[in-house]
This record gives sequence, C-alpha cells and structure tokens, in this order.
Amino acid sequence: MERMMELRYATNTPPYNIMLSLYSQLQKYDKLDELVKKMEDTGIIRDVLTYSIQLNACVAVGNIEKMEKLLTRAEKETNPLVTIDWHFYVSAANGYLKLGQTEKALAVLKKSEQAVDKRSRRVAYESLMTKYASAWNKDELNRIWNLYKQLGTFYNSGYLHMISSLANLGDIDYAESIYEEWESKHKMFDVRIFNSLIMGFCDNGLLEKAEGYVKKLLKSRNKPNASTWNHLATAYKEHDQMDNAVEAMEKAMDNKSKKEKARF
Repeated sequence: MERMMELRYATNTPPYNIMLSLYSQLQKYDKLDELVKKMEDTGIIRDVLTYSIQLNACVAVGNIEKMEKLLTRAEKETNPLVTIDWHFYVSAANGYLKLGQTEKALAVLKKSEQAVDKRSRRVAYESLMTKYASAWNKDELNRIWNLYKQLGTFYNSGYLHMISSLANLGDIDYAESIYEEWESKHKMFDVRIFNSLIMGFCDNGLLEKAEGYVKKLLKSRNKPNASTWNHLATAYKEHDQMDNAVEAMEKAMDNKSKKEKARF
C-alpha cells in the first residue's frame, strides 16, 4: 500500500477497498483498522463497500459495539457513494444473531426489508427467509414467503430456502408440505431441494421418512446424488445402523466417482 501511495495510485477509494478486503480475508483486522485510519488522515472518503468490509470485520470478531457505531455512521452519511442496501443490514443482523441478540437482529432485518428494491426482491427475500429462521421467528418467515410467492415467477431457489429454513426450525411437516407444493409445480427436478428435505428428516430423527422418499425417488426417472447418500449415512450412524451407514457411504462414493468420470 505504501508503494501504491508513492506512485500516486492510491489517491481514491477503490485501491483502499481492495487492500481492506484482502486484510479481512486474511483476518488481519488490526491492519484493516490502520488502513481505515490512513484513509481518514489522507482525506480518502469511504464508500458503501468500505463500510461493508468494516462491518463484516466487526461481525467476524464479535465486536457489536463497534459494529453499531459503524452502522449509525453509515446511516448518517451524506456522501452519495454511501447508499445503504438491504445486504448491509443483513450483515448487521448476522452480527447480532452470532451473539444471540435476537431482538436487535429482527430490528435491522426490518430495515433491510425497507431497503429492498424491485430488482433485488428475489435474492433479498431468499436471504431474509434464512435470517428470520435463524432468529427462530416463523411468523416473519411465513410473511416473507408470502411476499416471495407474489413475485409471480416460480423459482427453485425460493423453495430451497423455505424448506431448509423450516427444517432448521424443526417444522418438518410444514417443510414437507412446501416440498409437495414444489413437486407439483416444478418443470425440472432439482436434487438440492430434495436433499434439503432429506436432511430435514435426518436432522429431526425421521430416518424412516427419509428412506421412504429416497426409495420413491429411485423408482422415478430422477436419482439421488452423493449428498443424498451422505445425509442417510450420517443418520444411519446416529441410529447405530452401521451396516446401512457403510452401504450409504459406498453409494455416495460411487456417485462421486461416476460424476468425476463424466467430466472427462
């Protein structure tokens, strides 16, 4: 960075953001703070990416007090380069959820919703479903799901997020009903959605349910993949069914091997 400054490359924000991102990835948070201080000393303005990198660094180290000060400062910015988007607030929610501060997480998730624009609705709603589930708030999860369905387009990714979220909440019956809804509408099979339900069954101790769905799939033109068998293998091991666990692992390995051969 010093060399860049000597050569007058570091005269605006982007080069600093590149270095800040690098320090964040390397978990060199002291270096990150030093570079932000240098930006302030040399009159380099922060943009929304600068704030986002700083905020995620605060979340990574669990420094909520610093994160809140940064969030407040970003919200008060008059710089047109700092337009707080929905993702920024979701990152803040991650910080609160990491430390179990659910009410504060819910508050910033509401702010995130207010920042969602028409172009980002699909991705934003999918992210919000996951976060509301992490906050153990099924009412808010349902509300976002209903908004999502109003988009008017059928997205596999939305069903994947909803089923996974419900499974994480332990509402496996509701997750199964959403899967059945997807199954009745989809035009192309997506094994990720199938696996999210299988994982939900396995994580909630419903091994026989998982087995039933896999047997049903094997009779169709669609097939399980390595992840399917891995979920079953883990569940078999937890139920002390070691022979079945070994068999499932062998099928997972065989599936991976066939996939690798198909690449050549």
